[in-house]
Amino acid sequence: MRGRKQRGGVAMARRIALGIGLLMAPLAAKPALAQDSCVTAAVEVEQKLNIPSGLLVAIALVESGQDGAPHPFAMSVQGRPYYARNVSDAARKLRDSRGNLRSDTYVGCMQLSVDSHRGQFQPVERIVDPRENVQYAGKLLLRFHGEEGNWKTALARYNGGSVRRAQGYVCKIWQHLNELNEQSAKLLASSRCDDTDPVSVAPKTRRSFQRAQEVAAIN
Repeated sequence: MRGRKQRGGVAMARRIALGIGLLMAPLAAKPALAQDSCVTAAVEVEQKLNIPSGLLVAIALVESGQDGAPHPFAMSVQGRPYYARNVSDAARKLRDSRGNLRSDTYVGCMQLSVDSHRGQFQPVERIVDPRENVQYAGKLLLRFHGEEGNWKTALARYNGGSVRRAQGYVCKIWQHLNELNEQSAKLLASSRCDDTDPVSVAPKTRRSFQRAQEVAAIN
């Protein structure tokens, strides 16, 4: 999310809505689980909010994707990419040496703008928690869909950039979604999108997506 303080993608230096110290400790993800946390959270939110299957996963891939997998602690701090080790590391990076929040910072699976959405997280450090990061983004996208009536325009608003930039963003989401769920991808299909440019969805991401769907269906 870029545009109105949102942007599209840490890995491209332009990607696209929990306390410090002991307050953050319970939220710290184990390294072995961190790779799956964006996908798991996205599938849970998709099912909870009735968002098309795979859509939030595709957004996470475009926003924070690295080697075909979304990164739960990816950050862009004043234009510089940073991949935090865990929740606590990401939370510390939100503030400068004086304890002030850094401006122009985008965080997490969905690359939420801290400037734009800090007021929705109390304390603001909760924005780096993968589940809260994805849940907030999902609710925001769902609101846009309710106001616009279709997912393509909702995604364009979520990106918040110019018309041309937003169209490119929607096409990238469509390409990734087509690799995950062809039925959902039909909702974003457009003659303006070029499907000849290959996208990378890592096998581990596909497996995590399928596994998360199975678990969510049981629950």
